[in-house]
Amino acid sequence: MVPKGIFAPYLCLTAGLWLAACTGDQAAGPIERPVAHVPDTAYEVPDGTTVPSPAPTYEPRRHSPRTPQTPVLNADPVTRPAELFRPPTVTQPAVRPEPAPDTRPRPQMKLRQLVGLDRNGLSQLLGKPTLLRRETQAEVWQYAAKNCALHVFLYRSDNDGPYQVAYVTATRRSQPQALQPAGTAALPFQNRCLGRLLHRFTTANK
Repeated sequence: MVPKGIFAPYLCLTAGLWLAACTGDQAAGPIERPVAHVPDTAYEVPDGTTVPSPAPTYEPRRHSPRTPQTPVLNADPVTRPAELFRPPTVTQPAVRPEPAPDTRPRPQMKLRQLVGLDRNGLSQLLGKPTLLRRETQAEVWQYAAKNCALHVFLYRSDNDGPYQVAYVTATRRSQPQALQPAGTAALPFQNRCLGRLLHRFTTANK
């Protein structure tokens, strides 16, 4: 027990120490305590009131600086899928150029080349005549074209001999006989008439 004579001073000393302690705590400032991350949920207090939980505190995420990547210049090129399945190259054979058409004029048959042919040879060359006229020891075979007519005269040397071509001439169908060219002036036209008849018979029998 404290004696009554010193109770008052002891009480004052105790009160002074207590005030000094309170003042020191206020001067030091509030004590920071770590805040725990609380999930965003509601909870009930004893009196039944629902109090929402405080929002969670998020700290910024620190990212380490990225190291710049150096491009690779000597890397092998990437093979694309289309290059993997590329079909092999087929070499086409060289095509030979077609020969140029022969533009040289074909040899034209002359009227005199018919002389000496018999009936069979004349038929194989010009076919059957358009008109056949028989005379004593002679036959006249006529072949008609579009603009001309060919007259072939066949004779035989004796009664039992064959008929052979002795003379050939050609006339214009649209021109009177008196106006027909004669001699060597008529040869070009007559040879052209023979050429038309030969071409017609050859084309019909291909």
